[in-house]
Order: sequence, then structure tokens, then C-alpha cells
Amino acid sequence: MSCATPSTGFAYASPHEASEALLCLLDFVDQERIALAESAGRVLSQAIHADRDSPPSDVSAMDGYAVCSKEVAPLATLQLHGEIAIGQPAPSMLAEGCYKIGTGACVPEDCGGIIPREQVDEAETAITLHDGLVFKPGQHIRRQGENTPKGSLITSPGTMITPPVASALAAFGQAEVSVYTRLRISVLTTGDELQPVASDPKPWQIRDSNGSTLSNALASVPWVETAHVRHVTDNLDALADALQASAEDTDLIVTTGGVSMGDHDYLKPALLQAEGKIVYHKLPIRPGKPSLGGVLPKSKTNRLVPIIALPGNPVAVAVGIPLFISAVARKLAGINQPRVHRPKVELTTPSNKPFHLWRYLPVRWVDQGRVELIPTMGSGDLASAALAEGYVEIPPDAQGIGPWVFYDAKL
Repeated sequence: MSCATPSTGFAYASPHEASEALLCLLDFVDQERIALAESAGRVLSQAIHADRDSPPSDVSAMDGYAVCSKEVAPLATLQLHGEIAIGQPAPSMLAEGCYKIGTGACVPEDCGGIIPREQVDEAETAITLHDGLVFKPGQHIRRQGENTPKGSLITSPGTMITPPVASALAAFGQAEVSVYTRLRISVLTTGDELQPVASDPKPWQIRDSNGSTLSNALASVPWVETAHVRHVTDNLDALADALQASAEDTDLIVTTGGVSMGDHDYLKPALLQAEGKIVYHKLPIRPGKPSLGGVLPKSKTNRLVPIIALPGNPVAVAVGIPLFISAVARKLAGINQPRVHRPKVELTTPSNKPFHLWRYLPVRWVDQGRVELIPTMGSGDLASAALAEGYVEIPPDAQGIGPWVFYDAKL
């Protein structure tokens, strides 16, 4: 495949370069301390170190018998002195014989090793080892600190709290954790043609599907809080006021519509009127060519509030979620890897129409690593977009089956 430089007239050769320019201006949101029990999906803002060894003492790795001697012969019969239960201190080891022991129970200091229960014949007061048993001194003992010594780094700032992470935090005594505050995102949809979803629009009107697209994407993310989803009329002053108000109340603003070259596309002048700065506008992509990224000042602090302005067509909004919103939102939220790893896939049929822009085509899965293109009438085709399980990114002038980067339309 080739990756030619797109035609002139664009400030950035790719959407990735444009997005990176915006990322460089951003700082993390604030921090707060919350209970571990309420932290699912949140992002750690502190490093966590082990407060003790793991395991904290020598423990048995098997259900079986802790033997006193370091040499045990096949068919030997060993006297049973008692049981070592998990959660109890280990007894002193006698000179000979054995103790019944469970997995995870503390091993006596002078224990010769653990013989698995399935390798012995058990009686009430003794065990007899099976013929052919091979015993190695110290076998089946997990040594103190072999997993993690005290003081070791467990998790770094920017780590998302998943169930395994929560388990580790609990094991090392983190009943409370410092996390980044939830990212407050405001959504502004523009366009006088937009009507509420429950309305009965006239033929010259459409229902506001973009608001639902974005609110649905945001609602599934535990480190995000949707501040509001509002519709703004096609009016310069109204839009500038809405941008300023949103900048004071939120950490990220996402808008749809009003970014093209029409007489009533007010997003760019409204951003400038609100004392904002444009980082990129008009990119070599389809759909989403008029996309805009910028920042607005928050008067109460020195922090800049990013704005991601997407065109009004529904497919451009769906593509814009993983292409533009994802990395910015994750950077603000403190996640240590803002860019999601995107897999590469091959098409079932080649794309043989070279085009001078970066293209994002709707696809659905066929099998592992393979997707098929969904027939579409363009960036306003909501019906085909609803069938898409993601989009493939095809660079300028590239052809063939791929492999192409796959975007799953999520944050």
C-alpha cells in the first residue's frame, strides 16, 4: 500500500498529526480520593507500592502434607502430627513425620517440602507415600515475597481500575485510592433543522440523532460524566455564549454541525468570539473533512478546555468518536496511554478506488481479522451506519484488502 501526501490546502497531512497537536496543549483533570469499593473503571492518579511481601510468608502451593524431613523415600509411612489450617500461624516443625496442610497455609520454618495429597495413601494417624514418588527438597512451597517484595511498584498513575487491579489494590491495603475526577463532557448539537427525537418532524427537518450517538458513547465510560447534551440554534452570539458557558462548567466540549463553509456555519467565528484558539480546521479525511479542534480558556483557572467540533453528518460523528474524541478524552482523564491500540484487519474484497483523502469505511466482522464493507450511500446514510461494527482507515491513494487499521467507534 502507499501513503501519499494529500493535496495542498491542509494544515496537517493526517488526522493523527492534527489530533497530536491538540493533545500537546492539554493537562490532566483534578484528583480526588474515593473508597476502593466505589472505584470501578476509574483512573488512578497515584503510584501504588506493596505494603508487604507477597506472599507474606512461606505458604503451601498444594493441598497435601508438609513433611519434616528433607529426604523422603517411596513407600515410607509418616506419622501425622496435626493440621495446618489457612489463616493460622505455622507450628514448629518436629524432627520427623508430617502435617496436613491446605493450599495457601503457612509452611513451618524447617519444612522439608509439600507432598500432594494425591501421592499418598491416607490413614487416621499416618500417611504412606506411593511407590515411585520422587521428592525434591522445598517442593511446592511458595516463598515469602516471590510474587512481589515489599515496596515494589504495583500500579502507576494513569492505570484504569479493572477487577484484577482492584484485587491487587485490596491485597495491599488500599481501602481508599487517589483517582482523577470524572471527565465532564458537554455536547452541543447545532442546526436549525434539528428537532427532538420524540417529535414529528416536517420533511425539511430531521431528528437530532447526533446527540444520541454521543451521549450513548459517553454513558458507557465510567471515568466520564456527561455534563449536558444541548441543542444550540444557528446563531453566532448564541453559540459563542454556549461555548463560553460550557468551558466554565466542563473539561471537554464536543459539538456537531456548523463547521463547514456555509453562511450559517458559525462554529469557527463563535469559537474566536469566545476567545478560543483554533488548532486545526479542515482535514484530509472523508467523512469529516470540515472537522475542527481548538481550545477555550477557563476563566477560573489557567486550564484550557479542548473543543472537538465535528460535522453534522451522522457517519462523521461516529468516526469522530474514536478518531478525535477518544485520545483527547483519555489524555484529560489521566490515562497513561491516551491512544487506544487499534487492530489491523483485511477486507473480504479489495478497495480498488484510490482516493486522495484518508477514508473511513463502515465494516462488519466476518471472522478473525477479516471484515466486509457495508454498502452505503454516503456519510448521511444512518441505516448503513447502524449495521457497522466499526470502520477501516484507508490512507490516501491506497488500494487492496489491507491490512487496514480498524476503529470500533468507542472511546
